[in-house]
Amino acid sequence: MLIKDRFGFRYFLVMVDALSSFSWLVPLKTLEARELCRAVAGVCERIGWCRFFKNDNGSGFISRIFRSLLAGQGVTWIGVPRHSPLSNGKAERCIGSVKAKFATMSRAEKREWSVHLAYVNKCVNLVPLDNGLTAFETFFQRPYSSILGRKVAAVNDLVVAKNMSLEDTKGRGQLKSFQVGNYVRRCNPAVNDRVRYKVVKVYNRSVDLQRDDDPNANIVREHVRNMIFQISLLPMRTIVDNQLGEVW
Repeated sequence: MLIKDRFGFRYFLVMVDALSSFSWLVPLKTLEARELCRAVAGVCERIGWCRFFKNDNGSGFISRIFRSLLAGQGVTWIGVPRHSPLSNGKAERCIGSVKAKFATMSRAEKREWSVHLAYVNKCVNLVPLDNGLTAFETFFQRPYSSILGRKVAAVNDLVVAKNMSLEDTKGRGQLKSFQVGNYVRRCNPAVNDRVRYKVVKVYNRSVDLQRDDDPNANIVREHVRNMIFQISLLPMRTIVDNQLGEVW
């Protein structure tokens, strides 16, 4: 129960998808069965009704009206044991996250917390889970597209476009030329490694490289100014055998 805001809301309903942990928060003025039915139906009519509905033993959830609503939609009602909130752990963890977010609100925002509930709902769904993904990414199968993310993507597109324009520049100056199959070493200060790489693709001013000691390594792109040739030495026994073969 929260403080009663200026719109008359005093409670909020938490609905959590058991698979993705995606949550829906709906403000409530009372805990009566009719209002719970309205809130649950408002969510499920948008996304589709679930097969199972698990909830605590609140008076509104165990009422005949609410259970009749679920039965009419073919939903199996599951109640948790009394005085055992951890039996519904996903919802309880979501409630804890919501309360922690409410604690950061100012006094003026708390007077109208129902207005900010949608923003809190978004923040909860964008928290990374144990698998490294957010509930939003698991539920919608795509990353959340924020304004900041779109700005970063736009900057990256500009950088790529600039690099491509440099690739198309005709004047090369005294740039080194490499061929596919050459062995090189990167002298880029930002990389600072002494690994031997193999050239797999050649561009005007850059090449694609792959580690010679790991054929499954990711391909990296490097400017030709940041590379030097690496002499490939054959084993001494092979050289001797070749020389003997030439003598014979």
